[in-house]
Amino acid sequence: MNRSNTGVRWLVFTTTLLATLMIGHAEDRELVDRSRDNLKQIALAFNNYHDAHGHLPAFASFDDHGNPLLSWRVHLLPWLGIEGQELYRWFRLDEPWDSPHNKQLIGLMPKVYSVPLETPLADGHTCYVVPRSPLSLFPDDADNLTERVR
Repeated sequence: MNRSNTGVRWLVFTTTLLATLMIGHAEDRELVDRSRDNLKQIALAFNNYHDAHGHLPAFASFDDHGNPLLSWRVHLLPWLGIEGQELYRWFRLDEPWDSPHNKQLIGLMPKVYSVPLETPLADGHTCYVVPRSPLSLFPDDADNLTERVR
């Protein structure tokens, strides 16, 4: 198994394990099942992104001055079905997430990013995040990611 497959499989395994640990104790099985399904779809989107680009997405895209623009969640949209593909086309990729144009799209994010809770989070908020550290698949240095997982 090459290095990239190991990284992607580790991400999928970790995502599934964390989902089980975080929601496995919940009393409402429907919420548990929906969250697990969301995480599976997100993991599959990561895998498909990797297949298309040869690496995982960085935790964010950046402008020429190093300012973050859009998170990995936006860059996975094309791999989250028709709804995600259409929404991705609406984003202005050279503007930050909170630009006047992009901010209007936050409420349209696919349900897969919504954590099924009894008390929903506000639009634009999610519990689905990636760990960032120098040794993770999502280092703070976005250029380092491409070398880490190809």
